[in-house]
Amino acid sequence: MKFLKFIFFSSFMMLFTNCSDDNADATPFILSNENIVGTYNISELNIETKVTSTTDVSGVSIPFTVATSTSNGDVFQFAFVLNSDGTFSASGQFVLETEITLATGDVVTNEEICK
Repeated sequence: MKFLKFIFFSSFMMLFTNCSDDNADATPFILSNENIVGTYNISELNIETKVTSTTDVSGVSIPFTVATSTSNGDVFQFAFVLNSDGTFSASGQFVLETEITLATGDVVTNEEICK
């Protein structure tokens, strides 16, 4: 039994002493215009918005949610081009489906083709 404890303890100590950081010599990634230049095809768009208002009741501010909005993009034919001089361009179209829920519980939906 003592021999098994010795083997377990020895294995445990070798495990910790033999581990090293593989990324110790790696240089950090510097984000620059040259690193992100290119054409990107957009495939997903999700937007969630919450509109709130604050009401003062007897000196106490009470937040109140006026509306929430969820928008999802679909059917993408859209490209986003980032240039090395810091400029960009976007071209194409996609469908944006938006659902707005008002504080009264009413739901307004909208679907539009964005260019």
